[in-house]
Amino acid sequence: MKNVARRQGFTLIELLVVVSIIALLISILLPAVGEVRRKARLSNCNNNMKQHAVGAANYSSQNKDRLPHAPQSPGGQLSQILGPAGTPGRKIAMQFFETNGWKFGTNIAGGYASFNTLQSGGRPNGCQDHDVYGQNVIAGDICDSTLWDFYIPVLGPYMVGGEGMEMLQEVFYSPADTRIKRTWAIWRQTVEDNNGLLENIDSSSYQDEDTVDVGSYRYNLSALVSPSLFAIDNRGQFVNQSDLANPSVSIDASFIKYNPSSAVSYPDRKAMFHLFLTYHDKDLAFWPGSSQVPNPTIPTAFADGSARVIRIASDALGAGGVEMSGPVPNIPLGGSWPFYATRGGVKGRDVR
Repeated sequence: MKNVARRQGFTLIELLVVVSIIALLISILLPAVGEVRRKARLSNCNNNMKQHAVGAANYSSQNKDRLPHAPQSPGGQLSQILGPAGTPGRKIAMQFFETNGWKFGTNIAGGYASFNTLQSGGRPNGCQDHDVYGQNVIAGDICDSTLWDFYIPVLGPYMVGGEGMEMLQEVFYSPADTRIKRTWAIWRQTVEDNNGLLENIDSSSYQDEDTVDVGSYRYNLSALVSPSLFAIDNRGQFVNQSDLANPSVSIDASFIKYNPSSAVSYPDRKAMFHLFLTYHDKDLAFWPGSSQVPNPTIPTAFADGSARVIRIASDALGAGGVEMSGPVPNIPLGGSWPFYATRGGVKGRDVR
């Protein structure tokens, strides 16, 4: 009886077929896996916004129903710097006006450094990326900040534990923001090495990073000022500060005020916090108002304590489309950003 030779291995054609099938399956599955991961990051980001909404409610319940804002100015000799007694301090984290553990040192480049409550109107003393006078310096990306983009010193105690730099926790940055975790780690170490003070935070210390991020989310400017600032007449002109649409004009400090949460006329449609850059849209890092990202996906916290993911083009109201709605164009520090400032202020609405 003849022995039948057994076949060994696969032919080249069979191997190519198997490889082709595997490659096809990978090409089908990878986008699906990527989309699942994107949705997970988006969900976590929206959960951060929900915690912001809850934190704002906690703040209001413990601060006379006020929306989150700067601590009160003590007045007296500090009135010229911080404003009249009882009003929101125009600066925070100064050497003699420490804010929940956040504090700059004494004299920096000839003046007292601080975070500004509303807008800097130019960098405060000591805010420069390069020290040309042999003085201590602070990276401008940090010291240019206001409560609009760096509200953590005020809201942090109502959301996380600790003081000062201990507040820099995950709830304040998007899981899709891969850079901020690195820059915050260096920031913490720099401040620790400087005995807890915020000087000497030069952006050159951040190696390949070109900025020192202050967080992934932004606060609504409308919550920090009187709604009368954004009141308009039937011609669409500002009633009080007529030059407000000029981006080079500073907002009059007299409009900085505490707003009660009860002053919000449309709490379910008034955005209070939102993701600043479009991290969830194909890795494009532009602000939501950029023409390069026409309909970005933005997790947003609302005044009623809710949070939801919205699409700017389809969900946000345009200026003038509805009475007391839509962004104020060309507002100082960036009118193209949605929810930065709204017609009607806290009495206006931002989404449909």
